[in-house]
Amino acid sequence: RTYSTVSTYVMLVLVLLVAGLAGAAPDLLRLTTTKQFHHASDVTPWIALGAMFQGVYLVGSIGIIITKRTVIYPVATGIAAAVSLAANAFLIPRYGTIGAAWANATAYGTLALVTVGFSLRCYPISYEWGRLLRIAGAGLAGALCAMWFAPANVPALVGLIARGVLTMVTYALVLSATGFFHPGELRIMQSVRDRLLVRTQG
Repeated sequence: RTYSTVSTYVMLVLVLLVAGLAGAAPDLLRLTTTKQFHHASDVTPWIALGAMFQGVYLVGSIGIIITKRTVIYPVATGIAAAVSLAANAFLIPRYGTIGAAWANATAYGTLALVTVGFSLRCYPISYEWGRLLRIAGAGLAGALCAMWFAPANVPALVGLIARGVLTMVTYALVLSATGFFHPGELRIMQSVRDRLLVRTQG
């Protein structure tokens, strides 16, 4: 139960980071690279998604570690590698750079899915699937809002901050509206906020 809750909050952070990076990629690249690299914002969300799937793989493999059945790792990696080769062979000739990004996300998604599946068979954990779906929905909403937000003729830093704030606000609002937070968690957050206010005022 404890690991299930911890996993939920790990995903809460991972998805927020992916959503923020995906939404703010155009301004981030304008700020940190030359013009010839700005088009990389098209592939950034998919690369970030792949990195998130790698995080899911690491978090979700706890059952394999607990039961010491690490022989499963090469099997999962081999399946993911085969999917990666097939996806690259199919997508890159047809879609170029974005196809490579899709293949990368697909490969890491396969790795996460297969590893978590094996892990649950070795050591069942009752993950909070409903809350995890709400996190995914909130992350998608936050990223899309930031992507659609197109401030005209503003410095890259201003756009980056604006998109980042918009992502976080949308993310929090969707989670709150869908009843993600339990009453006990809300009380803890209220307590932390009150302490911070006291320190600030002091």
